[in-house]
Amino acid sequence: MALLPDIASGMLAWALGGLVWFVPGWGLAAWINIAGFRESPPWRRCAIALCASISVMPAATYIAGRVLGPMGPWLPLGVCWVAAMVSAAGRPGIGGTRREWLTAASFGGGIGLLVLLCLSDIRWGDHLLVNAAMFDHAKHTAVVASLSEWGLPPVNPFYRPGHDFPLAYYHLWHYGAALVDRLGGSALSARAAVLGSAGWAASGLVSLVLLLADERCEDTSRGRPVRMLAAALLLCSGLDVVPWVIQQASSGPLDGIIADLEAWNEQVTAWVGQVLWVPQHVCGLVACAFGLLLARRALLDGGGLRAPSFLAGIAFGSGAGMSPYVFMATAGASLVWVIWEARVGGRRVPAVAAIGVSALLTVLVPLLLEIRSANVVDPSWISVDIRRFTPIEGLIAGMPSPARAVARLAALPVSYGLELGFFALAGVVYIRQKRPELTANSGLRAEVCLAGVSLLMAALLRSTRLNNDLGWRAVEPAQLVLLLWAADLLAHQRGVGPRGAKRGWSEWGARHRLLASMLAAGLITSVVSVSALRFAEPLNILLLGPDTLAELRLRDDQRRVHEWIRASTPVETVVQTSPLAGDRHHDLPRCWYSDRLTALGNRNSVVCFAPTPAALEPAVHGMFATEEWEDVEREARRWGIDLLVVNRTAPIWTRNASWVWTQEPVYETPLTRVIAVGDRAPALGAG
Repeated sequence: MALLPDIASGMLAWALGGLVWFVPGWGLAAWINIAGFRESPPWRRCAIALCASISVMPAATYIAGRVLGPMGPWLPLGVCWVAAMVSAAGRPGIGGTRREWLTAASFGGGIGLLVLLCLSDIRWGDHLLVNAAMFDHAKHTAVVASLSEWGLPPVNPFYRPGHDFPLAYYHLWHYGAALVDRLGGSALSARAAVLGSAGWAASGLVSLVLLLADERCEDTSRGRPVRMLAAALLLCSGLDVVPWVIQQASSGPLDGIIADLEAWNEQVTAWVGQVLWVPQHVCGLVACAFGLLLARRALLDGGGLRAPSFLAGIAFGSGAGMSPYVFMATAGASLVWVIWEARVGGRRVPAVAAIGVSALLTVLVPLLLEIRSANVVDPSWISVDIRRFTPIEGLIAGMPSPARAVARLAALPVSYGLELGFFALAGVVYIRQKRPELTANSGLRAEVCLAGVSLLMAALLRSTRLNNDLGWRAVEPAQLVLLLWAADLLAHQRGVGPRGAKRGWSEWGARHRLLASMLAAGLITSVVSVSALRFAEPLNILLLGPDTLAELRLRDDQRRVHEWIRASTPVETVVQTSPLAGDRHHDLPRCWYSDRLTALGNRNSVVCFAPTPAALEPAVHGMFATEEWEDVEREARRWGIDLLVVNRTAPIWTRNASWVWTQEPVYETPLTRVIAVGDRAPALGAG
């Protein structure tokens, strides 16, 4: 059964990931007392350590790797490991009871295990059931494998026109996962490192929410209930289940179960979905929000401002390298907030801003130069375009542009309302109650800036490379603020703390009953979302029958083939799988399982990560269309291809006189043949 080995390797990666995603932050926070680390209780120290690691280590290891070479990233990690050991030996950075530490470790391990259960493959006989998020994580795995094997600057794993080609992608989260892969050696694959690091991304998000909720509570007696409410609300989604049910009801049984509840509209991805689909953007949010927290502390605290301001800039640099879309929204909001604070008399604002921006540029400049050097970045990758509301797009398609813009603007409240659900209503109620406090509350001003700029940017801008990732991810800071407001609102309505007696739900008015109903719908949406992600495929087997069973047998076959390639070939082997016209996913098994480069990846990967392959694309497609081995071998040598992988879906598979059947395979199954090019065959097994 594939699930158990995946869980075992994933938990090993999660454990080793603590040396990258947790321990360094502990050492750093204990060393310079980040956010009051030394005086904090155990849960808060764990939260600070995890947020500090996610915020500082990606930028620190990246800069060290660029400057010092392959051994560079281990320098900042090693220094922080030593600081953590010194802290543990000296005890002031530890404290707490054994029960508290066991609880924290169990909580983190439990989150990592839940993520693995959602994302790991399930083998059923000779059928392989994958989850829908595999289509994103396969690309992440290929990038992590490339960084692990080839280091910085990253080599493009999806495009290799006879020589290594640079990767134009934000990859700082992937670099952290690659360091986990390197720590595990041959015991880990890049895929396991990705899954283990996704578990740490989930723990980082929980830690951020606990930390920010605690920072907002001036009344310490209300701190724990508000923190627990905020953490619990991470399980709540919007109202996506409603259009999902409508879609399912309007489609026939042969259309199967829709695995992605967010696909009905320009998505505002719920927290559970973000952790399972895009952990790099989650970590980008953690870094940017923690950087903003440090900047605010530098502005308001009476102590020194250099260290928190510098770390805030480094955190923003990490955020930019893990999620430029979240960074753009947070940076824009920070600029508005800084101007606001300066106008109300913030005397430390210029110094904090200067130090933070200087630190940010030390990370951002080399990263941008590296991405630009690939020469595949479209200068028009961002466009001004009002957020689309899918249900009306068919109705307004024939309208003039101004009319379409007006219609989309009018639909924005409905779109955001459905996507945010309970959080949208809670945010409106909360800000109406707190509006008089804006002039006196710097934290509330920061939150208003963050929510407003984030929603505005996601509504008016879109990225054009493939999907609207800018519109989908720039809204994350607003989601975070709305979650904190909702937790505060719920705690207040329940009368938590000594200021009021608890009130039952039955005593609430119509507005509060509506909030409760939307909260329940959001929780149902999350349950359905995870269930669809994990179980849509086996349910579709029952609905769709033999064709789907054959596809799942091929998936299991492809996993076995690419795992053999990973175990039996040198790391420099270039693998080319048979492309299919119009198929966006044919190359995913190579990305997910083999950790090897390819000459030409699947269409989605090429659009995202490579230039238009004018000469390479027809050459590769031609290799799998001709029957003559001499022609195939000549083209393969020209483009540096070592292994050709052909499965039964390729049209050439049925031509008995073609090279697929005349050449001796180095590995074969009933559904796939692996054929070596020229003198590559003797090297097989060297890996």
